[in-house]
Amino acid sequence: MKKANNKTNSQGYKNNFYNSRLSVFQIIIILFLSLSNLCMGETDNTVADNLVRDCGFENGYFKHWGISRIEGKYKVKYDTKIKYEGKRSVKIINEGTIGKGDVCTLPIKIEPNKLYNIKLHVKAENATSGRLVCIFYRPGKNVQPMLFPFKKGTYDWSEYDFSFISPKDATAMRIYLRNDGKGTLWFDQVNLNKSEIQKQDVITYNGQTFLPRPRYGKARENALSPRLCQSNKEQGYIVYMRENPRYLYPESIPQPEEINNGIRTFACPEQYAAAWFMMYSLENLKRINVKIIENLTNAKGDTINKEKLQIKTIKFWPQRTTFSGTDYYIIPERLEKNENLDLSANKNLGFWLQIKIPGNTQPGDYKTKISVSTTGKQVKEISFNIKVLPFKLAAPDNMDWIMYSDSRKRYNDTQLYRYFKDIKEYGITGVGIDYVDKRHLQVIEKIGFKGPLLLSLWWSPELMGKLLNEEGFIDKFKQMVENKAAFLKESNLTNCYCQLFDEPGTNPTKMKASKIKAEILQAAGIKTSCTVYQYESLKALGPVLDADVTGFIGGSEEVNLKYRLLAEKYNVKLFYLGGGIYTGQEGGLMPDRYYAGFLSYKSKASAHVSWAYQRPVGSPDTDFDNHAWHRESKDACITYPAARISDREVTVSTLQWEGIREGIDDYKYIHTLNEYIKKAQAGGFKKEAAEARKKLDELIDSVPWGGSFQCGNSYGQRGNFSNDIAARYRWMIALEIMKLQKTLGEK
Repeated sequence: MKKANNKTNSQGYKNNFYNSRLSVFQIIIILFLSLSNLCMGETDNTVADNLVRDCGFENGYFKHWGISRIEGKYKVKYDTKIKYEGKRSVKIINEGTIGKGDVCTLPIKIEPNKLYNIKLHVKAENATSGRLVCIFYRPGKNVQPMLFPFKKGTYDWSEYDFSFISPKDATAMRIYLRNDGKGTLWFDQVNLNKSEIQKQDVITYNGQTFLPRPRYGKARENALSPRLCQSNKEQGYIVYMRENPRYLYPESIPQPEEINNGIRTFACPEQYAAAWFMMYSLENLKRINVKIIENLTNAKGDTINKEKLQIKTIKFWPQRTTFSGTDYYIIPERLEKNENLDLSANKNLGFWLQIKIPGNTQPGDYKTKISVSTTGKQVKEISFNIKVLPFKLAAPDNMDWIMYSDSRKRYNDTQLYRYFKDIKEYGITGVGIDYVDKRHLQVIEKIGFKGPLLLSLWWSPELMGKLLNEEGFIDKFKQMVENKAAFLKESNLTNCYCQLFDEPGTNPTKMKASKIKAEILQAAGIKTSCTVYQYESLKALGPVLDADVTGFIGGSEEVNLKYRLLAEKYNVKLFYLGGGIYTGQEGGLMPDRYYAGFLSYKSKASAHVSWAYQRPVGSPDTDFDNHAWHRESKDACITYPAARISDREVTVSTLQWEGIREGIDDYKYIHTLNEYIKKAQAGGFKKEAAEARKKLDELIDSVPWGGSFQCGNSYGQRGNFSNDIAARYRWMIALEIMKLQKTLGEK
């Protein structure tokens, strides 16, 4: 589920690349030059070290660079006034709201499995999204992309430095400079150089080498305080509380303000409460053990059994940085069983604490202690406090959370039930399924998902070809659909959407086939859904579409309103494609918490959709075992299969899965406050209701739209809507709920 390809668009030129469509003659010339270079091995280089010819755009239109594609109101121009050096730069302007614009090199000859370095200078003005894209070619038609993002915002000329290892059978590549957001990006002095691979920290798997690229980039933490070292020397380690486990890495440095011997959190009855702490070793540590000392107890003597509190370790491990790239980072992700572990000196270990508050728990502050022990060292105790709030969360009737479930045939019936039950337990109300058979549907009905089912039926390229080209096939397909509709009705599953062809927006063949398929489905009484991103494509499919699964509605207020008005016209529901496992989302509570919660509410979506629950490519124990020339060689796993699948355990949780759960709870806190505002208004407390409404509206207004959202990847680079901000907002909402409870006289 990547963004769809974009249509090409350009026009006449003087000092500009183009403004509207390329002529047929120009397209033929571009294709001829491209194919000539690929087939004959020409690299079009004049400088020995730099493999990019005309790196500063000095030599004229289309001589050494070309235009890849344009969608929306994008323009590509030379700029003789704003440049890093030389006569000019190239700029890509977006005067609209959505789409993309690319400028690219001609094919460049490269060697397989070698280290290359790209340096370029970029300037930005109100930019919301841009990236450098490398497309690799091997003998045949297959291509493999690598993506390197640029910073958002407005900034003067900045040097970007990207390194990559070419795929093991690549022979050529192109470099694309892309603006796929609002604003303007300027580019100048693009350099591609071959380098020597330094063996330290590289990973080689099945002949392909992977290069380390730390997620925190060049951001650095303050050096370890000598005072902290001295005060914890005898203990041999430092316990600290980092606000977001996403900012934790094996080499992280505890900061003085993070030192705290107490952990505090809050939750409602029937809600999960989670917390975490970190350990930094000052020496080699053996057999680290963490456990709960006693039951959680409040001042009145009410208790929560300590056995309900789970302790897990936060596992660091290497993951590809993109779906098909050859670099990796080491990130915190999997939440694994708490077992006696060893830890090398000057390294980190994270511990995850989680409890589901029993439904009959009385409000109050519940306290216990956690012990940390390691061989030969004194036991350390940490206080743990959970404030149980005096209300339960209300679930909205007009909002769903849908998970592409990726269920596998390998599970027996009990394991399949456990698999889907785990999904529902975290607040997911609907699922996408690939196997629309009696066995799966019976399990889903038994578990009781109230929300929609997204059915992946009949969406292969072969079917698309038959719908468009095979005489008499449409009648056969109609019968297939009618049979499936009867089967769904017999299974008591009527809230189903059958997906059309994936991401058809800029593909005329897919659009035509999607429309035919949609008409047949709707005639049989089956609702339709599709990943339609582009506005014009949604406009074209709107009359035969029941739900659009798109991330575009979260980009900005302007785009959101535009899409909602179009959806209202055709009575199409908008499902927000947000928190999941797209690259960069893994290894943290953010950004998935933000997408599934605050942004979903702000966007007014009918549902939030997550992709994908468990989709390992090859073994789930490594991310490096698939080198196929495919867009998605990386594992796509919100959760992972358990090491030993049993009737009791089929899934290993992750930080991103916990983030989705936290986001769903954030939404429920907002919804619960809205319900109390209604109660206060109905009870005659209009002033109090208005005050609460004003505070909630101001809070939601301050949540950034997706186009300006910055997740943050480290202690020194926290972004503009971090996990601690979301937690603080949740607490502010809880305070307003409790105020209205008091106003209404509730105990």
